[in-house]
Amino acid sequence: MAAIERNRDEHAEVEQVVDRLSERFTELPRGVVSDVVHHVHDGMEGNPIREYVPVLVEHGAKEQLRQIRRGSTAPVPVQPGAGAPPARQVAAP
Repeated sequence: MAAIERNRDEHAEVEQVVDRLSERFTELPRGVVSDVVHHVHDGMEGNPIREYVPVLVEHGAKEQLRQIRRGSTAPVPVQPGAGAPPARQVAAP
């Protein structure tokens, strides 16, 4: 499969993740869900193994959306090597 076709398939799968998580997190605007999903996906850029990226994106985004739903703005810490991008550092108040 050509790299361009793989990339197109991956982006289509990521959009399906947006759809699924928008249905699951109905109390959040779709734009918020989309932003979180795409942020997690962008964090996986350069990962040489792409086969499981949509699954890893869904998992990472789901965790961040749960935090948002609970009212926390701090990103969910991610274990190194878990496949999701590292959490951004947030300064303590």
